[in-house]
Amino acid sequence: MPLELTQIEAADRLWNRLEELKRSDRALAALQGSLPGFDPEVTLLKVLSLHPIDTSKTHVGLPLARDLCALLSRVDPTGCGVELVDALAEVADRHGKSPHEGLGFASRFAHYFVDGERFPVLDAWSERALQALLGGELHGAPGDTRYGRFARNFAWVANRIGLTRRRRLGRWLWLIGQHLAWRSNPRTPINRAVRELFESQAVQIAALLPPEMQSAPPGTARECGGLDPESTEVPTATPPPAIPARTPYAARRRAGRTKP
Repeated sequence: MPLELTQIEAADRLWNRLEELKRSDRALAALQGSLPGFDPEVTLLKVLSLHPIDTSKTHVGLPLARDLCALLSRVDPTGCGVELVDALAEVADRHGKSPHEGLGFASRFAHYFVDGERFPVLDAWSERALQALLGGELHGAPGDTRYGRFARNFAWVANRIGLTRRRRLGRWLWLIGQHLAWRSNPRTPINRAVRELFESQAVQIAALLPPEMQSAPPGTARECGGLDPESTEVPTATPPPAIPARTPYAARRRAGRTKP
């Protein structure tokens, strides 16, 4: 795998130029530091605080916060594994988000308000960059969900390069995913501030890319020694499942325990 700490450090330097994004991160960290729990009012605040950076256009508010609060009251988030994100995404899906939007929202919620090191943010840019780094589709253990595969491969890469703060890898992936798309087509819609960096910081941007990615055709994944799904090197991304089994939503609705 070609990624090294020098590329992560280059991403750190570019991230430090993105003042609005840094301010958003600090605000979310301050909210979690001041209100670490998930009672109804706090959960509503956290749901609403993600709205400006949530890429979906679905209305969020009281109904979504109410159901997230109910879910989180039944579990210990500090002991949950990746199944927490899938459970949060299921709730978001019921409130009108598409499966991809729900998963993105759920991973952000877990990242900012549960544990930023255990739960990386899954968005289209980060997933695309991780696939390009590892040479194609992300591998996983039997039964892994989409987020489970992403988190497992993310943890494997972070461990291989010795990152003690895994969120630094998340920033690199987010930047690289947009760069791959922009390099393939400069008119691709990406973050406005990131586009300005790409257009004005050519030398610093080049430092983000491992040699294999620099020589690969724009917008394509290059074989980079990907993750063997049977490898014993693959770490468990998060602790074992800790969410109790629950009757599927459709079955509860048919039984009359959930309002239409």
